[in-house]
Amino acid sequence: AVVRTDATMIQRRIASLKGFRAKRPDVTQGRALVAISDSRERRLLGRYVRWAGFDPCFAETLEELLARGSERHFDLVVASADLGDARSAVETLRSERPDLAFVWTTRDEDEAALRESLAGLPRVAVTRRTAPIDHLLFHVNELMAASGTDGRDSRRLLVDTLCAYRPSGIRPAAVGLTYNLSRGGLYVRTLAPLPVDVEVWLELRPARALPWTHLRGVVRWRALPGSRRGATPPGFGVELLPELCPARDLGIYRDAYDARLARERRLDTPASSLPTSQPRDLR
Repeated sequence: AVVRTDATMIQRRIASLKGFRAKRPDVTQGRALVAISDSRERRLLGRYVRWAGFDPCFAETLEELLARGSERHFDLVVASADLGDARSAVETLRSERPDLAFVWTTRDEDEAALRESLAGLPRVAVTRRTAPIDHLLFHVNELMAASGTDGRDSRRLLVDTLCAYRPSGIRPAAVGLTYNLSRGGLYVRTLAPLPVDVEVWLELRPARALPWTHLRGVVRWRALPGSRRGATPPGFGVELLPELCPARDLGIYRDAYDARLARERRLDTPASSLPTSQPRDLR
């Protein structure tokens, strides 16, 4: 994201891409099995998982998915729920490979039902077929992390919203898109990431109905255009500094995060384990 009238920021992003040379990504994450019936979608998803550091193989049907998954070693399966019973497929393939990770794609109207059917299974994610491709890559990155929080103090949640950012004390701000939020920090997508260890001021709306909030933190790491850090897009990760943030704004941000996290946990919990007096909100 960039403001179209901000010539300086546009030029800076063009300059950051000047030395970029597209090349076949190295295989750093292992093998992935992409199981989609539609040939065009299958090729596209194969390209995306290759960007994430995987060596992709392909299947067109549920039977082929089960056969190939049983015959060869894979670290990740990306499959369409249209192929058949997703939960049964996970359980069948995990009988030989208990740690195998799965991302299932589905139609928007079927997302809630699919998440319900897969609830309780570890290392399984669901993404809508119409969602931006970085949603798929986010799930891949989280599933392949060494642990559920990967050294963080809270779970990362996929949130894409406009975010203004600038080094502390600077008036003009650049614009990026958030990629994910945690209670203690966030990641901002941009082709002009700030350097590590720079203190940064951020303005964003952590939820659509909330006001803009002002937060302060420090850049802990960044990914430059053309560099492949797993499935992470170009941008920078910020650790929030609570002692520097306005207390009201930090409270709004944390409350919004807590509400999102509670919703995700409800969706990840089998309905059979919820109290009968508590209706499940799948909105």
